[in-house]
Order: sequence, then C-alpha cells, then structure tokens
Amino acid sequence: MANAHIERLQLHEVVSSLDLRIADGEAISILGASRSHNTRLLRAIAGLEPLDAGSIVIGGSPVQSLPPGRRGVAMVFRDLALYPHLDVEGNIAFPLRAHAKPESDPRDRIDDLAHQFDLHGCLDAIPAELTAAQRVRVAIARALAPRPSLLLIDDALADLSSTERLELRGVLRRLQRSWRLTTLYAASDSIEAMGLADRIAILANGTLQQIDTPAFLYANPATVAVAQTLGVPRINLLEGSLVGDRLQLADQEIRLPTSPRAGATSDVLVGIRPEAFDVNGERKDAVLAVLDPSSREFFGSHAIVHGRVGDQPVRVRVSGNAADVPRRAYAAAASLLLFRRDSGERLVME
Repeated sequence: MANAHIERLQLHEVVSSLDLRIADGEAISILGASRSHNTRLLRAIAGLEPLDAGSIVIGGSPVQSLPPGRRGVAMVFRDLALYPHLDVEGNIAFPLRAHAKPESDPRDRIDDLAHQFDLHGCLDAIPAELTAAQRVRVAIARALAPRPSLLLIDDALADLSSTERLELRGVLRRLQRSWRLTTLYAASDSIEAMGLADRIAILANGTLQQIDTPAFLYANPATVAVAQTLGVPRINLLEGSLVGDRLQLADQEIRLPTSPRAGATSDVLVGIRPEAFDVNGERKDAVLAVLDPSSREFFGSHAIVHGRVGDQPVRVRVSGNAADVPRRAYAAAASLLLFRRDSGERLVME
C-alpha cells in the first residue's frame, strides 16, 4: 500500500474544495454527504468520473490524468458488481489475469484471500448462490487480489444484517491493520465509520467540516454538523442564550465553568449527548430534563427515555435495566457543547 494526497479536489454538487491526506496503512471514513455524493467522490478518485479541478497523488505520483487501470486503485462498489457468470474463484482471480500482475503463483493469493474471508467452502459457487454477506466478502477479496495501493469501499456493508456487519467489520479492521491497507471508506452510518476508521472526515455543504479520530470528533465537534453526524441516538440540540458564563435555557439559568472568548451575548444551540444526563447527578449548575417514564425504549444494557427541557424535547440514555425510570435527569454544565446559532460553529471557551 501507499499514502495518498487529495488536494483542492472539486466535484460538481459534491465538494467545492477537498484536501485530504491518507497515511500509508491508514483507514479514513467519509461521513456526512449523501450516499450518491459519497459514491461520486470515490468514483472520481478511482478515475471513473471526471474532476472539475484538483490533484490526486498516490505513492508520490500524480494519477488524476491516468486511466482507472493505471492508478493502483481498487474499488468495492455499493452494488458489488460481481461477475454473475464467474464462480467465487473466478471473480477473485479476474483482476490478477486482467492486469497481468506478476504473481509467482496466483493460486497462493486466491487461497490466502479465501482463507481470510472464509470463502473456501464456496469457491465453485456463482454469486446468485451466495448469501449477501458472502457476496460482500467476495467483492472485497477481488478488490484486494491485485494488491492495490489504495482501496476504496463504497458503503458495501449497508445491506447486511447488524450481526453480519459487526462480523465483517471485525474481519476488515483486522486485515486493514495487519496488512497496512490504505483505505478510504464512504459510509452512511456513523457506527460503521467509527468502527472501521482511524480517522473520520465529515463533509457538509460541499466542504470538509473536520477530520480527526472518532473519539476526538465525538468529544470535540467543531460544528453542529459534526456533532449531529456522530452518536446514536443523535445529540440533543436546544435553543438558548448566553451572557458571559450564564446560560439561559428555557426557564433555567446555568452557570458555566468558563465563558466564551468573545464575551458577548449570543443566541446559541446547546448540544447535550443523551448519555450526558444522569438520573442521580448533581442538581447545581446542571440542565434539568423532566422525563416521561412511559416512553422508555429498552435496549438491554441501557434504555432511551424521552423528556423535555422546558418545552424542548430531549432523549436521555439511562444505564441498566431499571424498570422504574426516575422523572428527572441532570446534565452537568461541563458536559454541554455550545454552538453559534447563526453559523453552527462551536463556541470557543476561555
């Protein structure tokens, strides 16, 4: 594998100007744009769709003017695009034969991929005879067969069951790390993106909002768009106003640990993660949510309960399987994320 550098890439109705560096052996997930936009972006990188502007450098060599077959890029398509008349072995072997890769023994490569993706028992089956999960495994194995410099995966796990997605994510993550696969995922699901990637790039309105590790983005979103993209259930966003270190939220006034650098009165959006609420939390300088116990949705290790802060609805995560849900929950001031209501940018606090 190799590193990749995308610079000032422009693609009509998708990105206005994208700069993205992918280190050798790194996995990055793209989140935020619509599924069709993500597909177009990956197709443009692979050379299957023209760019409006920009450069694509893979392994130190510009490739934006090269045809797809000479870019060293392999793509797993959303619809998989397996050859229906070829069996599993034929599908995996096809790029080795088509590109005449100098393999000492192609059979060794096919056997290795079949082992890694648990396909030995169906090598003589055609795609119509496979399960959905097996077809995805074949498509990824075929893409990896010629040892591409950059692997592109276009939301290929989306149609699998949650159990199948979890299992295949584990396989992909293990191979990505052990084989140092330089990978760019286009994902429509934040859980998928966080489970597969070293870093996540979040796009909104044609621009890169923020790129960092999943943990950093979750805790430190730079914009409302980033905050809304990560987390299940989604972050609660409430309208409030801020004067110095005093936050007015419905009929509640909360004193914040710090005040914004600007120091002026401003209309804000207050982001509160559902898990930031605590039914046993401190009441001082905390946001109070009044809960509706009858709305409890049970998920085994936790429950989601609907409630309100003033007249604004919120969702609260309650740990455990307690049958009796308290009627109040509290979110400490230190857990609140504040954004400018006009621009959606995170307020920088002193």
